[in-house]
Amino acid sequence: MSEVRAPPRDKARNYVNSKTGNVFLASEFARRTGSSRLIISVCQNPGAAATKLFRHTPWLNYVAFPLLHKASLAALTALYAGLPKDITLDVNGCYVVPWGRIHQNLRADLVEAMMPAGEGGSGRATEFWDFCAEMTRDYC
Repeated sequence: MSEVRAPPRDKARNYVNSKTGNVFLASEFARRTGSSRLIISVCQNPGAAATKLFRHTPWLNYVAFPLLHKASLAALTALYAGLPKDITLDVNGCYVVPWGRIHQNLRADLVEAMMPAGEGGSGRATEFWDFCAEMTRDYC
C-alpha cells in the first residue's frame, strides 16, 4: 500500500499496481455485495490490442505492433465478462483474460491478498478498497 499512497517514479510499476488494484476491487466488491444482492463483479484484461494506446510513443508502437491483436478481439473479453451464462455467483470476483476465459490459477500471493485478515489472508484487497473509498469520498 505504500506504493499506492506514494507512487514510485517507475511507470511500469505503477501500471502493474493499477492492474492489481483492479483485481482487488473486483474480488472485494464480490465479497461485500455479491451473494446478498445477486451482483456479480469481474475484473477483465482485454489483452494487447492494436488501439491508440501508443499514439504518444510512435517508436514503441513500431516495436509492439507485431505483438498486438485486433481491437475486435479485445472486445470479446468484455462481451464474455458481461454476457455468458457461466459467469455466476460461483465465480464472483473472477479475473477474465483474453479472449473470454476465466483465469483459473491466480498467483498465491494475490489469492492471499484477496482474503480478509480474519480468514487467513493478508487483507490487502480490503485495505485497497478502504483506500479507494477514502480517496473518492468527496465525489460520492
